[in-house]
Amino acid sequence: MTWAKNGLLLAVGGLAGLALAAILDASDKEAEKARDDADALYSLIEDIRSEAEWAMEECVTDEDRENVYAKVRDSVHNLQVALQECGEAINTNLRKQATGARSREEVEKSIESIVQEFKVKTDKFD
Repeated sequence: MTWAKNGLLLAVGGLAGLALAAILDASDKEAEKARDDADALYSLIEDIRSEAEWAMEECVTDEDRENVYAKVRDSVHNLQVALQECGEAINTNLRKQATGARSREEVEKSIESIVQEFKVKTDKFD
C-alpha cells in the first residue's frame, strides 16, 4: 500500500501547488490592470498637453495665454484631487483587507496541517 500512500501525498502536494499558482496568477492580473491604469493616466496627461498646445497656438494676446495657463493649472489640480481621493479610497480598502488577511506563516501552517492530516489518513490504509 505504500504506492497508494505515495500517490496520495503526491496528489496533496499537487493541490497545494495549484493553490499557490492560482494566488500568483491573481497577483499577475492585478499588476497588468495597474499597468493599464497607468497607461490611461499618461493618455489623459497627453490629452491635456495637446489641448493646451492647440489653445496656445490660437492665442493672440498675453491675456489669452494667461487664460490657457489658468485652465491647464485647474485641469491638473482637478486631476491631482481626483487621484488623491482615489488613493485614499484604495488605502482604506487595503487596510480593511490587511486586517482580515492571513499571513504567509498561517497559510503555510494550514497547508502543513492539511498534509499531516492526509498523511495520518494514508497511514491508516497501511
